[in-house]
Amino acid sequence: MSQVVFRRYAPGDEEGIVKVMNEAFSTFKNFGLTPEVWKSYTEVDEGFKLENALVAELEHQIVGHVQLVERDLKIGEKTFIKNGGIANVCTLPEARGRGISTGLMKLAIEISKTNGYPMSTLFTGYGGVAHRVYRSVGYADTYFPPYFVGSVEEMKSVQERTKGVEGVKVREFKDGDEAELLDIYELSSSYYTGIVRRTEKYWRKKLTERSSTHSFFFEKFDPYEVIVAEEDGEITGYSYLTFWKRKEKPFRSAENGSIREVVFKPGHYKTFLKLVNESINRMLLEGVKTLDLSIPFDQDYLTVFDDLKVFVTEGIFMTNITNMNLLINSMMEEFSDRLSSDIEGVASNVSFKLKTLYGSVPMRVRGGEVQIKEEKNNEAEVEINYHSFTRMIFGIETFSEAMASEKAKIKGTENIQQIVNTLDIMFPQRVWHIWPIDHW
Repeated sequence: MSQVVFRRYAPGDEEGIVKVMNEAFSTFKNFGLTPEVWKSYTEVDEGFKLENALVAELEHQIVGHVQLVERDLKIGEKTFIKNGGIANVCTLPEARGRGISTGLMKLAIEISKTNGYPMSTLFTGYGGVAHRVYRSVGYADTYFPPYFVGSVEEMKSVQERTKGVEGVKVREFKDGDEAELLDIYELSSSYYTGIVRRTEKYWRKKLTERSSTHSFFFEKFDPYEVIVAEEDGEITGYSYLTFWKRKEKPFRSAENGSIREVVFKPGHYKTFLKLVNESINRMLLEGVKTLDLSIPFDQDYLTVFDDLKVFVTEGIFMTNITNMNLLINSMMEEFSDRLSSDIEGVASNVSFKLKTLYGSVPMRVRGGEVQIKEEKNNEAEVEINYHSFTRMIFGIETFSEAMASEKAKIKGTENIQQIVNTLDIMFPQRVWHIWPIDHW
């Protein structure tokens, strides 16, 4: 039996890659994916690099493919982590059952380590074959992103709730807005984790030179789909819409509409209300019967969209910590800031070994200062289930919650409560969110 070869992209592979992708995904086939379009992704998305395309080869034919998409993901107030996003995992039907997806995923993890990504993440369905493959190579269940759906009746309720806002003007996007919109995006993201760092070039390529509904799907830019809000002549928010009936290659019904993103500058809540109202108005004017959107699961957004139905999708966001030491090192400044801001709750002198499926790291905390350092007499060991640990990294679960559900335990010390308090401060609860435009 011929052996499968797993390797990185080589010039000319695009023909085989596109063949596998089109056979595996109807979305790419309907989009009209060609080798030329596939290579053009490098111009559309800064995180898409040919050298991060991985292939499985059998008898000189490409039979499987995985793309690593580079993203900087936010895990605290200001810390961004290099991430190897897993995308487009696919195998030709006749080659399935030979461990090709597993082999490609193992190679992706090794490439992530080589590239200096402390973590690798992906989106997939829960409970299927793919989910089982990802778990088998160390990917943890981190978060089920919710999404919201509304009928005409529910849209009208949101419209009613947000009407009557004064002092806010709305207009369509115009050239030159990019820098201010990017500033608002960054300011609005301070409380969220998971958020993707965007450059102005990335913004232009995906959001103003074309209309992107996903990292791999886009059409011509339509300024009618971008609403910009101003207060006293200052841009204070924006909303990106999709009217599927206006698309040449719609992936949803012509009666569907999407709010891809609605963002406002902190302290300008009435801008948010105005943007939502205008977005709903346009949906109704365009004859949209069903609205869908993905928004941060926090009170500002939930209060306004309370009439819509919230669903926990079958999809799940998964994480693999590819380099435990590098991840913890990358978070040291964030840890110190968190501990310093709550110095009364921090033990003056604790040390422990943080242990997960991904490795162990010795840590020493002295007041507001944290170091990676082995203590000679340190017998305390903090062992955390790998699913819970990835949720702690993103602020989805606290250490106390992991302890309460028996997903974490502390051994070899009498200072259990001191360690619990310290870890709760180091890993505070936050809101996870990634806007759909940044998905991979």
